[in-house]
Amino acid sequence: MIFRLRYYLAFLSTIFTSGVLCGGEYRATPLFKIIILGDSGVGKSNLLSAFVDDTFSDETLTTIGVDFQTKELSLDGRRTRAQIWDTAGQERFHAMSRSIYTGSRGVVLVFDITNESSFTAMGFWLNEVKKHIFPAPVMLLVGNKLDLEHHRQVKKSAAQHFAEENGLSYIETSARERTQVQKAFMWLLRAIDAQKELAPAAPAALAAPAALAAPAATPPKQRVHLVPSREQPQPKKTSCKC
Repeated sequence: MIFRLRYYLAFLSTIFTSGVLCGGEYRATPLFKIIILGDSGVGKSNLLSAFVDDTFSDETLTTIGVDFQTKELSLDGRRTRAQIWDTAGQERFHAMSRSIYTGSRGVVLVFDITNESSFTAMGFWLNEVKKHIFPAPVMLLVGNKLDLEHHRQVKKSAAQHFAEENGLSYIETSARERTQVQKAFMWLLRAIDAQKELAPAAPAALAAPAALAAPAATPPKQRVHLVPSREQPQPKKTSCKC
């Protein structure tokens, strides 16, 4: 029930922040949907709070299902909104998390540099993106908890190698100290914006359904137009019978 309410609120947020309801005048405001994926406990919720509110809490509760926050910002002088979804890392919530993958333009893959198993799981999360999100989103690999460098288990070189092998960009952050958090999300937003402007295939893919629907709508119009002309002689036959 809570998940459905949050999803409904996100839908309303999309409508009201896209500029559709602006006194009858349409003003397009880019709304970039981003999801954060990774194992439980890697700091996804704190990364989101650090970016949106510039806050951190040691008492952040484990995300149940999904959560989201929206931030309005200026992207190269243009008003933009980022809608960022925080997903649960526990396996029992995976199916629920997948329900919000649709429409994601960017993905943040997060692991904990002090937890090697969370880094090993990046292969699983990357595969989740490839299987469930289309077209392919812009992805950023993030090694979080840089403030715990003295407990590091994942070598930076290993993370960079994984990123290079899979065509990802890589950055290390600290949600606690807000180190490179803004830089990470702003890089992702600019990359999404650049992909939108430089990739002509995306608009073509969006236009395809309309192009396919048009021929189906045309025949009924033609038949409606032609039937009267074929049936025009019928009134004379009726009058003759009378």
